Amino acid sequence: MPDKVEPEIRVESERRGQFVEIAKRLENVEKVVDVIEHLSARAADSWKHYLQEKATSDEKAQILDDRQNKRAVFIVCYSITSVGALCILALWKDQYELVKLILSSSLALAAGAGVTSVWKKSRKREE
Repeated sequence: MPDKVEPEIRVESERRGQFVEIAKRLENVEKVVDVIEHLSARAADSWKHYLQEKATSDEKAQILDDRQNKRAVFIVCYSITSVGALCILALWKDQYELVKLILSSSLALAAGAGVTSVWKKSRKREE
């Protein structure tokens, strides 16, 4: 009879060993799951922070573009007013050649400024 007890004890100890091994594997799987949850939470926080920073930088860029456009409009209006005032003054003094000179110079200046701005915009697109 003692021979029969020993195989049962061996089988039972092997099963316990298998259960211990399975328990260790489950603990490792739980650790991996915890690490993945932690990483996914950090990744979500990082993505949220990135989107907030991007929105802030886009807003700042929009404000800068608005200021530059307002400045350009102011300069154009001032230039047109100045040229108009000079032409009216020259016409009032009967200086028709001076009016032609003012208008041709302002046209050349406007064309040069227009070409320059187009060239700058094309360079920005290339970059």
